[in-house]
Amino acid sequence: YGTHETLEDRGLNFAGYCDFDCVQWLIITPTDMRYNGAQITGVVNLPGCYTATNTTHTTVLSIQGLLEAPTDVHYTASKDSVIMSWSPPFTLEGVPILHYSVYITSQGVSEQRNTTETHITLERPCASTTYQISAWNEVGEGNATRK
Repeated sequence: YGTHETLEDRGLNFAGYCDFDCVQWLIITPTDMRYNGAQITGVVNLPGCYTATNTTHTTVLSIQGLLEAPTDVHYTASKDSVIMSWSPPFTLEGVPILHYSVYITSQGVSEQRNTTETHITLERPCASTTYQISAWNEVGEGNATRK
């Protein structure tokens, strides 16, 4: 049992189906980080889903796209290593950060971390280094820090 509608003027692709006591909806829209945390309020019409008559529900959808860059980045460098820590970017409840990518471009280092800190040994001590950290969610890799 289902309905499908494309709202091209709003950039929305809307699909839903009714399955016993559960109504599930999928809304796909092109978005970017400036809409993270925004909400769309609308009315959903369920034609004869539970009964022979139409049912309408007001629903609120929250948007989560790519993540902003991690914040509060701190690092301590010695001649042959660097210790880094950071705070996670905003993400909606229930939309986890999958991992972080840590890049030390001048050293050719790229690592994945599941925590908000790391200790990296540098291959070329005393070389000028550039550090970047990005967070990943199901949408993909978010913005990287600029250090």
